[in-house]
Amino acid sequence: MSEIIQQLMNALLLGCNYALIAMGFSLFFGALNVVHFSHGDVCILGSFLLLVLYKVLIASGLLDFLPLVGKVLITILSAALLTGVIGVFFEKVVIKPFRHAPLLMVLVATVALGTIIRETLRLFYPQGATPRFSPLFFLAEAFLLVT
Repeated sequence: MSEIIQQLMNALLLGCNYALIAMGFSLFFGALNVVHFSHGDVCILGSFLLLVLYKVLIASGLLDFLPLVGKVLITILSAALLTGVIGVFFEKVVIKPFRHAPLLMVLVATVALGTIIRETLRLFYPQGATPRFSPLFFLAEAFLLVT
């Protein structure tokens, strides 16, 4: 039964990631007329930031006063905020200088940014593409509340 729940969680999270990336592509191209090919890489960077922040916040003991659900929610909000700040930085450094350049220049710059993000993540997480089971945060918390 736990494998079915795990696969449902995997499918839900993967579908949410696909929807988020598709909305980002349509917003960037529709509103800004920018082909931003590193958008998915920034989303992946946010996922890895979530893992790092969770490990750091749990190891430091800053959130010991909160239940597990509170720790996870604060970590998710912190990772989303940090990813947004990094995205604004990337926009100012990579996209804004090419605002009036031909569209192909922006495309090449964002593809290069995506490559830099992927290879930097690969330095810190060499086994990052290896599938693993997600921690059962919410199921563990629900089990503790029932017993």
